[in-house]
Amino acid sequence: MKGENETAKSHLLKTFNEAHETLITAAVGVYQRIGDRKSEWGPREVLAHIMGWEAEATARIPMLAEGQLPITYLDDTFNAAVITAIGKQSFDEVCGLLRQTHQRLIAVLSALDDIFFVEPHPIHTRVVAMTHHSTTVPLR
Repeated sequence: MKGENETAKSHLLKTFNEAHETLITAAVGVYQRIGDRKSEWGPREVLAHIMGWEAEATARIPMLAEGQLPITYLDDTFNAAVITAIGKQSFDEVCGLLRQTHQRLIAVLSALDDIFFVEPHPIHTRVVAMTHHSTTVPLR
């Protein structure tokens, strides 16, 4: 729920940051319990997946602000590319990269005018989707 003096933008970014931290906390808990899984996506791969999408959003958000239309990904090629790109980096390295990527994305979003953070603008839609994704990505 939005506070009395909170703008739609500040509320969305606050909610997004909270979801981001909740995801990292959950991933750390799973990693401490089970370590890295090699046969399926474990906590390292989940964080890398989110990092990839936040890096892509960092590049895409300014385009959306300029009026370009959002794009739709039709398969898991992007996810596979991100997992391949992280190679053998450790869970802690990937976690650190995710935190850095998130801060870059927040800086891009914070620099935008409030008008971009109301429905139905694609930036609003994107931030809501990223927030939802961070709270629903399966950690096993």
